[in-house]
Amino acid sequence: MVGELALFFALFNNIAIFIALISLYSYLYNLSSPLNGIIRQFLTGLCFGLFAVGCMYAKIQVFEGVIVDQRNAIIVLSGAFGGPLAGFISAVLAGFYRAHLGGSGVLAGVFGVILAASAGTLLYFWKDSFSSITKAAFRSFISVIIILPGFLLVGDLQTGWNLMIDMSLPFGTAIFTGIFLGGLLLKREEARVQVEKSLAVSEEKYHVLFESLPLGIIITDKKGHVMQTNALAADLPAIDPYSRETIDSGIRIVNSEREVILPSEYPEVLALNENRKISNQEMGIVYPDGKESWYNVTVAPIPLKDYGIGIGYNDITEPKITCR
Repeated sequence: MVGELALFFALFNNIAIFIALISLYSYLYNLSSPLNGIIRQFLTGLCFGLFAVGCMYAKIQVFEGVIVDQRNAIIVLSGAFGGPLAGFISAVLAGFYRAHLGGSGVLAGVFGVILAASAGTLLYFWKDSFSSITKAAFRSFISVIIILPGFLLVGDLQTGWNLMIDMSLPFGTAIFTGIFLGGLLLKREEARVQVEKSLAVSEEKYHVLFESLPLGIIITDKKGHVMQTNALAADLPAIDPYSRETIDSGIRIVNSEREVILPSEYPEVLALNENRKISNQEMGIVYPDGKESWYNVTVAPIPLKDYGIGIGYNDITEPKITCR
């Protein structure tokens, strides 16, 4: 019989398989929206069941014909995160493989996976089982209590009882660790996928608004260099406050009083330098031939790393000239 400490570490090493399982679950969870609920449960149960079978290749023997591993922890998580059908499918796969391995512990092994599936189903309906460390610890402990009686079917009742008592600490602790850590990591993956989906939705909304607003929009970095523009901004003349082109070509940039604005007084320069919003400032472009273009400009700092300001402007040439 394996010593208690050696048994615990042997089972703990078995948890390494959880890393691949969590990665696969993340992929399945990401597909959950387009998948029918039954199909998703079936696929989850199938994947978790195959990983549970993989755990049994370790064959850690604790009694004649009795082997232990992390299959029960995986089946609990299958039911807890996939649902009752997932727990059932993973238990069937693990149960059949345990029966294939044979030995005097077959009945106890099969009974153990049934108990694990039952514990997983309980956690599934026991909402938010892994939403906090405290809940995860308590519900992992309850799962271990449900699973341990599986040893009672080894030999006669007294033999089974003695084996269950002997296994309570090393086996129970290892299973608890697998359910506890695995559950928290799976829950974290769910949260990460949800955040990614929310970000994708937000980015799509931002893109639609950015392109559909009846304004020319320019996003700059902290040095005033253009990072992004929408389609309307591309159709409106850009005013570069860092260039002397407007002065050298005879173009004048004026305010609503038709007074020339120096580059240092451009609203985008003031917003960058003074980190303040400038709203509804009229700016005119007066060309050498007398033609004029007028714009209403609003500039605001963007409080994000590496971003400078957002500039929104629209053409008011016609109403401006009409009202003159």
